[in-house]
Amino acid sequence: DVGLKAVGVPMPGGLSNRTSYVIAPNGKILMAYSDGNFAGHVTQTMDAVKAYKAAKK
Repeated sequence: DVGLKAVGVPMPGGLSNRTSYVIAPNGKILMAYSDGNFAGHVTQTMDAVKAYKAAKK
């Protein structure tokens, strides 16, 4: 995490935490997904976008 490195606080195990957000056009946060493993981020965020679009129909 760049912010933690800037203040000299290392992440445990030298890994960074990842958080992905899906934000609606009106600014509402529809989904926040935090996981150090990158693999689920694309699937989780795309599922949230698809659900949002389906609800808008």
